[in-house]
Amino acid sequence: MKYNRFTPLFFAFLIAISACRSFEPALLKPQGEPFASKLPTLKPIVENNLVAIVSVDGATVLGANPNDIISYFENEVQEIMTQPYGEIQGIAKLKVENYEQKLRLPGLIFVWCLYIPSLFGFPMYTATSSVGVEIEIATNSGRIIGQYKGDAIHKEVCALNRTPKSFKARSLLRVAYLLSVKDALQEAKAKMLADIPRLKAELSK
Repeated sequence: MKYNRFTPLFFAFLIAISACRSFEPALLKPQGEPFASKLPTLKPIVENNLVAIVSVDGATVLGANPNDIISYFENEVQEIMTQPYGEIQGIAKLKVENYEQKLRLPGLIFVWCLYIPSLFGFPMYTATSSVGVEIEIATNSGRIIGQYKGDAIHKEVCALNRTPKSFKARSLLRVAYLLSVKDALQEAKAKMLADIPRLKAELSK
């Protein structure tokens, strides 16, 4: 049998793209380096129109979780963007616009057709999240002094051979949603950096 050097690379690629990532608290850690010149202490607020799907007992959010975004943005504001201690001199508001939150599961016929390929890493579950964000900086009186936007699309996939026993398909969408917001937020933060001196001057008035 003739050896094909591309075969192991192909299967390695399938396994890599279908690595099943489950939610873990480490995903809520802020991303990127702290601002070299931080803003004064700001109060973090999140506006998010996402309609969460809640379990029957009301104790668990299934899929995309807006509470993750609140926790993550609070960490970003306190550890990356501002001085964490001191008198609050303004407001940092994150506005999240949800373009698409989609979880694709295999139909019965595809389960039969793709079962064997999925054991070798072919994706069986796909979660896609597309969002837009805006960071709005305002004074305590509510006067808006800066607005910075970002957009992102994030996709998470999972195959049967990478599926832990505790895996639930909707948890894949939770991860995709959080990571799409994180990516969009990084874009918005990058746009804010050049404006830091002006923002600090406005907040100190």
